[in-house]
Amino acid sequence: GQATANRLHDYGIEAHVPEVETSEGMLNLPLLYRMQKSGSVAFWRGEGGRQFMMETLQQQGIQILNFVLYRRQCPQASYSTFKHLTQNSNYNLDKWLVLITSEASWKYWLE
Repeated sequence: GQATANRLHDYGIEAHVPEVETSEGMLNLPLLYRMQKSGSVAFWRGEGGRQFMMETLQQQGIQILNFVLYRRQCPQASYSTFKHLTQNSNYNLDKWLVLITSEASWKYWLE
């Protein structure tokens, strides 16, 4: 997103931020449309991330370089905190709104 682009700018790196900051938004960036089939895109990502983008670009004939840099893990403290909140009668769980921001988040929520 824009915060990442701002930080990269501090290091002299030009970043392109899509209007909609999602995988679909990134796939609509003009610089990806201008790529030739002989082009390559390197993904520096978390384990399990950006599968849709990689598959879409690969189907367009773009070579994918895939580097998994980190593993997403749910901190153990999150499990105990959630358990405490659900067992505490001061919290009305019927009025909670849960925002799921990634597939990894969804899988941990299911646990």
